[in-house]
Amino acid sequence: MIRQPKPINKPDRQAKFHIKKGKKFVVKELFREISQEAKKFFKNTTNISILDIGTACGELVYFLKKDLGSGGEIWGIDLDPQFIKCAKERFGDSGINFVVGDALNFNLMKKFDLVCVTSVFSYFEDPRPAFGNLVRHLKPSGMAMVTGLFNDYGFEVVSKYRKAGSGKWLTGFNQYPIS
Repeated sequence: MIRQPKPINKPDRQAKFHIKKGKKFVVKELFREISQEAKKFFKNTTNISILDIGTACGELVYFLKKDLGSGGEIWGIDLDPQFIKCAKERFGDSGINFVVGDALNFNLMKKFDLVCVTSVFSYFEDPRPAFGNLVRHLKPSGMAMVTGLFNDYGFEVVSKYRKAGSGKWLTGFNQYPIS
C-alpha cells in the first residue's frame, strides 16, 4: 500500500526565501558589482533615476539608492504582490516607489538612467518582449544591467518543471545566449 503524505500548507518557497523584515540584510556581491559599474558609467550618481524590474523585496534598489547617493526617482516593480508588500514595509519610507507589474507589459510612462533586471529573464519562454519593455523604460544615454542564466554558445534552453501530479508546468530555469 502506498501512503500519500498529508498536504503541507506552506508559502511558496521562493516567496518565503525573499520575504524578510527590517532594513538589515546581507549585501550580495552582485549588488556591489552593479553599483561599481554604475559609478564608472555615470559621471555623477547623485541624481540618477533607477528602475529595478523583478525587485522582489527591494533590497537591490534600496542598496543602489544608498550606495550611489541618488536623490533621483527610484522605482521597483515585481509581479508578486507579496514581494511588493514586503518591499513597501521594509523600504517604502526611503523614497522608493514600489508597484506590482508584469515585466512583459508594465508602463510607468517614464524613462530611467539605470534599469536593473536580475535573474528575471530565465522565467520567460521568450525573453524578447520583457527585454523590449526594459529598453522602452531606458533613457537613450542610460545603462541597463541584466544578470541571469546566459551562455556564449548561441543556445536557447527552455526548461519546464512541475510538482508531481499538479498538472501545472512552470518555467524559471531557462537560459539564453548573450547575443
